[in-house]
Amino acid sequence: MEWALYWNYVLLFSAFEMAFEMAYHEMGEEQLKKLLLGTLDFVVKTVQALVGFEKTSKHLDDHLVDISSKGITKPKEVKKYKGEGMPLHFSNKKGDLYVTFEVLFPKSLTPDQKTKIKDILG
Repeated sequence: MEWALYWNYVLLFSAFEMAFEMAYHEMGEEQLKKLLLGTLDFVVKTVQALVGFEKTSKHLDDHLVDISSKGITKPKEVKKYKGEGMPLHFSNKKGDLYVTFEVLFPKSLTPDQKTKIKDILG
């Protein structure tokens, strides 16, 4: 009986190790660490931050998490997605996922673009 239990642990660990390695190559070390801690950085363009956006992000178990926003998203804003984090120890429940939004601003604007932005947001 002890050997059967031992091999179950070995197989479980091997499966976890393979999944971890696949996620590592797909996401990169820094993003994977953050996701394992229940946090995620999400990048949006300036226009998306101002008018909203519809996006999804793939979780480690391949299900999609809706990261959409209907309003204004501020740089460094953090949103909590209940039950979308990592599984809780000795439980069938999941923790929460905290998403930090990064807003990509343009490196420069033409004089015409500046005028249009001032007219709209003025």
